[in-house]
Amino acid sequence: MLYLCETFLQGDKIMKKNLWVKIFAVALVLMCVLTLAACNKEEDVPDSNEAYAELDKELAEQEPSKGLIFKKQTTGDVEGYLLSGMGECTDSVVIIPSEYEGVKVVGVAAYAFKKSEVAITQVYLPETITSLKHHAFAGCESLEYIKIPDTVTDMGSNTFEGCKSLKQVYI
Repeated sequence: MLYLCETFLQGDKIMKKNLWVKIFAVALVLMCVLTLAACNKEEDVPDSNEAYAELDKELAEQEPSKGLIFKKQTTGDVEGYLLSGMGECTDSVVIIPSEYEGVKVVGVAAYAFKKSEVAITQVYLPETITSLKHHAFAGCESLEYIKIPDTVTDMGSNTFEGCKSLKQVYI
């Protein structure tokens, strides 16, 4: 009889131990599922090429940003303007024009947005842009979205340094 009681009590301990293991396993699985659900939360950025194309089309149809600063550049036979700064522009969505004073805008100068006090969230680059100089968007902490047209053939180092909010670069 004593043997039966000892076996019963040991079985009870094993059952309690198994119960705690099962509870821990369920809690662990639940934490993993909740973590994955939080990681897969949809953001306010386009999620497909079609959505990017639609956003790009909308931005292209809007008026270019006013107050931007441009500097003339001549390299070999190519003459054009580089966007060199925000100037008096206060737009959070910066739309760079394809022309300035009747001449193509061909690039974004080094450190063009570095000292901007405006919280820039999006930048539209026209198809005339061929060059993004080093540190062009450095320090744009609020920048979330930018589309780089396929006409860009030269991109400098650290172009997006410090862009901690950047969610998507569409190329």
